[in-house]
Amino acid sequence: MAALDIEVATGERGVRCEKLRAPTPPGSHVPRLGLVQRLLDSDAEVITVSAPAGAGKTTLLASWAAAPEVAGHIGWLSLDHHDTTAVRMWEVLLAALRGLPSLPEDHPVRGFGVPVGEVDERFAERVMASIASLDGPVWLVLDDVHRVRAPAALAVLADLMARRPGHLRLVMASRTDPPPLRRRAGSAQTLLELRASDLAFTAAEVAELLSLHGLDLDQQARTLLLARTEGWAAGLRLAVAGLMSTDDHRGFLARFDGDLRSVADYLASELLRQLPGPLLDLLLKTSVCADLEEPLAVELSGRSDAGSVLEGLVRDNALVVREAGSTPRYRYHQLLRTFLEAELRRRDLRLWQHLHGVAARWYLDVGRPERALGHAVMCEDRELVEALLGRQGLAALLDGEPDRLAEVLHRLPSRWRRDALPPALRAALALEENDAPSAALRRTQPVRAVLTPLTPAERDLLQELPSLRTVPEIAGARHVSVNTVKSQLSSVYRKLDVHGRRAAVEVARAHGLL
Repeated sequence: MAALDIEVATGERGVRCEKLRAPTPPGSHVPRLGLVQRLLDSDAEVITVSAPAGAGKTTLLASWAAAPEVAGHIGWLSLDHHDTTAVRMWEVLLAALRGLPSLPEDHPVRGFGVPVGEVDERFAERVMASIASLDGPVWLVLDDVHRVRAPAALAVLADLMARRPGHLRLVMASRTDPPPLRRRAGSAQTLLELRASDLAFTAAEVAELLSLHGLDLDQQARTLLLARTEGWAAGLRLAVAGLMSTDDHRGFLARFDGDLRSVADYLASELLRQLPGPLLDLLLKTSVCADLEEPLAVELSGRSDAGSVLEGLVRDNALVVREAGSTPRYRYHQLLRTFLEAELRRRDLRLWQHLHGVAARWYLDVGRPERALGHAVMCEDRELVEALLGRQGLAALLDGEPDRLAEVLHRLPSRWRRDALPPALRAALALEENDAPSAALRRTQPVRAVLTPLTPAERDLLQELPSLRTVPEIAGARHVSVNTVKSQLSSVYRKLDVHGRRAAVEVARAHGLL
């Protein structure tokens, strides 16, 4: 291939053509018509598309750039780690502007050569004046801005944002927001920001993606797929590839998480390989929890700055989300969290168990026993599990998150089921196994944290309650007065915190008293 086929002349140096062309969207991609129309309708001076790797930023902008309304008025520039100096940055920017299809052959922009060594203030002014003479509006797309790290190169981009003529509109796609550009973009008169939440696939788009690949999934499976991927384009792409390789779609989706080889390889190469060791260590240690408040993150990581680190990850679109609410709470994308936790367990099983124990005690201290129980089971701390069930009461745990409790109990080690179990744990297992008397506890009032002990006479009376005997019949069989039985019965009800015979039987069985 001739040199002219791969380079565009810029003075004595060259810029590869691939940097100046919008990539062609794959034939099987879902046209994000709503997002494309949003870009077409915008009259913003600066547009930023900021989202994690694999969110579909480049594909979206390429689809927009191909729309007839703007196709002849867009210059495209894919930035990379070679764009490190002010001279180099001006070279590639001018090359992108020269690539405008609507640029006249005799326009001054075509004649600019970038000085060797250093770019002075007068050069920048001359370039801006030349751009100002373009027939507008025109758009300059800067893709992969996150790859530019050098301060000198970032300063050129910030200068371009500050000086650009009004009809030159900048469109920037990046995994993160470099601080100089974030400040400049915020000062634009009109700004359109698209974030990860905007780029997340909708249920309708997921259905369209599946249809494009000939996959026929029922509504439940589609809902599960969307929940697992959270609409993240890369996750969906990996899931679709897996679904196409098997007939067991439900089984595949049940197993689809961050520990799946294809997902783990993608996350490792695109997101985690570039992270410094201390940051990766924090991510691994905090991955044992589905969501994190700052104090819990501090406890798990041992870092007093854990909250600010998590906030930085949110800002950097590292698949970390800050949940809305008065108290900051952070959550990792499901695929990222399951990958990190699996990796932590592979590296150090004892540390993984220890951190689940730390989480269990933290949740217990803040009054979240239903969360504490799950972590206690994961670290196989039988003493803590029994203490939680005994101290909090099964009904109190059920009042928190009943479905989560059933899921947690299903994970109890099989050897615990074979051993002689204390009453509270027997009741919990009975519930998990759909034993009716224990399951009926859902319909009773919450049991006290610790049941008041019954007297020997009350325990004897309790054994009579499942029978069909009336109070007088019980009194006659026990050779005591009816009033004595009524008084003992009232005491039993009070200590079990119930208001009737049937409820007393159910609670007593749940606590192993019958």
